[in-house]
Amino acid sequence: FFLKAGVDVCFWNDIVAGALLGVVSCDINRFVKEIDFGKTYGNGDKFLTGTIPHEVSQLKQLESLTLTNNHLKGTLPSSLYELLRLALIDISSNDIEGTIPESIGLNSSLTYMSYRNNKLAGTIPGNIGLNPSLAHIDFESNELTGTIPRELSRLRQLKTLRLGYNNLTGSLPSSLSELQRLGFFDISYNHIEGTIPEEIGLISSLYRINFDRNMLTGTIPQSFCGLDKLELLSLRYNNNNGICLQGSLQCLCDA
Repeated sequence: FFLKAGVDVCFWNDIVAGALLGVVSCDINRFVKEIDFGKTYGNGDKFLTGTIPHEVSQLKQLESLTLTNNHLKGTLPSSLYELLRLALIDISSNDIEGTIPESIGLNSSLTYMSYRNNKLAGTIPGNIGLNPSLAHIDFESNELTGTIPRELSRLRQLKTLRLGYNNLTGSLPSSLSELQRLGFFDISYNHIEGTIPEEIGLISSLYRINFDRNMLTGTIPQSFCGLDKLELLSLRYNNNNGICLQGSLQCLCDA
């Protein structure tokens, strides 16, 4: 995977052409706390190949795992979520395939999860709602199918939800209105249908909404007029009969 034989892991790093590519950090008790291999070579080439080893789950004190912008393949080890101190997982921009493991609900410490730009398929497990600390979810640009799970409404700390560029179907759950800290909400380039629930406009923290390229119908709910923090609303290329499909809500709220 990345560790060199005979090198003390707590002092391990890799430097190629003067660029620091990866770091393993430990605490004073020599427990590995952070793995960060999200760099590229100076000429833009990616660094890591192979798979994410199951042995990572032996690092019981691990808090942060960053493996972005590499050529990693294979599947997500289900044992990864048994790391109960793990708060951040970022494997974006690799070639990870398979499904998101049901064991995703085992870790109550996770706050940040980015799997964007991979080849993940299957559905988003409802068990994701068992992660009460999650503040950032980014599953954009994968091959996910199924519906947006209602269990997401349990994530009361969630601030960012990015599900764009997948193959999600079904309707927008009105229960998402319970996410009162949600600011960034993107489901663009899916197959979401039905109307936009009035309740979505009750999420007062929303500042960016992108529902482009879906199959939404009906008009924009009047409740959106109360979204004082909203900077962007984009509903292009849907089946909406209403107005204000992009940008300002002035034409709706002044009517």
